Amino acid sequence: MSTNSQCGYDGSISFGAEVVEWTLDQLVDAIEATSMDSAGYKEFIPCLESAEGTFTTLDPSGVPGMVTSATFANDIHTYDLDLIITNVTIGTPVDGRVSYRYSWISTGEVTVS
Repeated sequence: MSTNSQCGYDGSISFGAEVVEWTLDQLVDAIEATSMDSAGYKEFIPCLESAEGTFTTLDPSGVPGMVTSATFANDIHTYDLDLIITNVTIGTPVDGRVSYRYSWISTGEVTVS
């Protein structure tokens, strides 16, 4: 059975830190635009776009400051954006390695190629 699925082993991010995982959610605001002739149903229009996500590293020393430019890439797309780090979660499992998970939001344009 053939599939168009892609394996994530070839993804990257443009930081100096070793990143072991990243996620990126593309978002669009849906603004209500219901009119009198909507037949009783709400209507929405697309508006402002943004992105948010996470990345995980094993060493925080290579992660830049809280606001930085980044490039996320995989086998299908490349995303260029400026981001703001909004949260850092440190994982310290008894039977595993320490990790640093960064949550972020985009600021400004997100280009996809």
